Parts: sequence; C-alpha cells; structure tokens
Amino acid sequence: MNREQIKQRDFGLVRRVQAGETEAFTTLTTKYYGPLLRTAYDLLRNREDARECVQDSLLKAYKYMPSFNFQASFFTWAYRITMNQAIDYRRKQSKKKEISFETLIAIGEKENKDGKRVNGFKDKNEASPLQTLVAKEGIAKVKTAITRIPKEQRKVLELRGEGHSYQEIAEIEGIPLGTVMSRLYYARNKLRARL
Repeated sequence: MNREQIKQRDFGLVRRVQAGETEAFTTLTTKYYGPLLRTAYDLLRNREDARECVQDSLLKAYKYMPSFNFQASFFTWAYRITMNQAIDYRRKQSKKKEISFETLIAIGEKENKDGKRVNGFKDKNEASPLQTLVAKEGIAKVKTAITRIPKEQRKVLELRGEGHSYQEIAEIEGIPLGTVMSRLYYARNKLRARL
C-alpha cells in the first residue's frame, strides 16, 4: 500500500472519529503510537516522560479532531502535536537536549542514484562523513555541536535524520520544500564547521 492509499485510509478513520466513532480513534492511535513514542523519546530521552507526552498528545489530537482539515496526513498532524508537546515538556523540565546515536547516524543520508554521488555519498554502503566523524570525535562533541545549530535548521536536520522525506518535513514544519532543502544545507554546513 502506497503513502497516498495509507493517507486516504487514515482520512476515512478521521471522518469516522469526527462522526463520533471512538473505536476509529483507537485504530489510529494503535497504528501510530510506536512512531510517536519514538519521536517523543528522541527529544525527551526518558521513557516515562515520552509515554506521558504521547498520551497527552493523543488526548489533544482527539480533542481537536473536529478541526482536522485533511490538508496533511493524520500522522503528520499527530507528529506536530507530539513534537510541540515534547518541546513543552522539555521546557518545563529544563533538561538539556540529547539526540540518539541512531538519529546522528541517520543524518548522514545514504541515497544513491545510478552510482553517482548524492549529497556527498558514493553508494549506500559507503560510510558517511558524519559516521566517520562520530567514530573519531565522539558522540558528545557531535551532540553539543547540533544543539548550537539554529533551532529551525536543527529541527529540519533531526527530521531528515529520522527518515522523513523532504516533502514530509515541509508538511510537518509547514514550510515550502525549497526552505526545507535550504535549512538542511545550512544545518549540515554549520555542523561540519563546528566539528
């Protein structure tokens, strides 16, 4: 099933929730609880806080379901709610942000088209410069450098590191596709310069 079919199936569930069928919301939450929990955990770095954050996010999603406008996918909408909720949690707790090792490794994209270099990587088996850097410099230095990148650029970098496409990032952030590419470009350059 492709993304558009999944999106349309989710829209059907959203319409059922809007019509008062709570079991349709249970279907949506069961489907997306895991990815939303990983998102919250990547930001909060505490399992209990992440669970609480996702529960609060899903409650907000349910509360605001009547205003869902079918512009973005349900997951994109729920993801934004979860991210905002996690940021609020983090502010309240005054915890310093940490980024998972998996996210750091994923930031160094490994896309390959016809054996040509894409974003600086020769093929999908080649270690990215970021992977090499992490191995040499240590994850703490990379984490510190990432936290010093401007917020808008850092967020796009993190979303890309989580495997989101440029289009998904544009939807999540509510910005044009060109802005996503620009922010990602500048974020990577700043990260390289700091390291």
